[in-house]
Amino acid sequence: DMLAQAKGVAIFPNLYKGAFFFGAEGGNGVVLVRDASGGWSYPAFYSIAAGSFGLQFGGQKARTVLIMRSDKAVKAEALWWLLNRKDSSWKDFGVNAALKARGIYDPDAVELTGATIPAAEAPKFTVADVLALKGDVTRGGEKFASVCSSCHRAGDVGTEYAPSLTGWAKRQTTEVFLNSVINPSADIAQGFNGTQLKLKSGDEIHGLVLSEGDPLIVQSAGGLTQTVPRNRIAERKGLGRSLMLSADQLGLTPQDLADLNAWLKTK
Repeated sequence: DMLAQAKGVAIFPNLYKGAFFFGAEGGNGVVLVRDASGGWSYPAFYSIAAGSFGLQFGGQKARTVLIMRSDKAVKAEALWWLLNRKDSSWKDFGVNAALKARGIYDPDAVELTGATIPAAEAPKFTVADVLALKGDVTRGGEKFASVCSSCHRAGDVGTEYAPSLTGWAKRQTTEVFLNSVINPSADIAQGFNGTQLKLKSGDEIHGLVLSEGDPLIVQSAGGLTQTVPRNRIAERKGLGRSLMLSADQLGLTPQDLADLNAWLKTK
């Protein structure tokens, strides 16, 4: 049923990932999109690769199918490839000029919005304070929808900017969950280390770098995604703390956390 409704599909039969301090992942696949008649286009062949560094060990092989269920998703995927290949393997095909002429991407016309995450102060309450309370599932669901869903997803609620929480609270102890909200910088999930960009305009952008190259594609809290031309960046470095606001910064009380924990244990 999902494939019947899809506007596009990306199939990577083998994605490899390995790491020993230095990590690498990559693979080859094909992308197909619906044509005007409702049939499938000829396949376009793609290769993807990424690298990382940090405390990491292991290996993984996976088969991946990405379903694009809207024309917007297909266009976003196409733009990603254009921006990432325009200065490398596709540099001789006039992609830069075509993007600018069609008003799709012009580095001189990009408007950037500052997006920063303030450092948290010392917590006003502890894990033990929350453990002493009984959580309410209904209130927890309401609080997640109003406070957490702009970055996290649990079940069918929320946005996948930060790590998905579906099943996560069930796999963790309550203490681990509570500490991750009270002290979010104490343990940052792999792959979610933040980047700080200082722009020549004086603004700053804190977020996750989704794509290297020129421009950088950076996603900030709330799902704000921006294409940042490299010539607009004065300095780039690791943020050094979590991109997530602490419980105090979010205005969450010990009772709110008890309620959230109760609700997330059901997801």
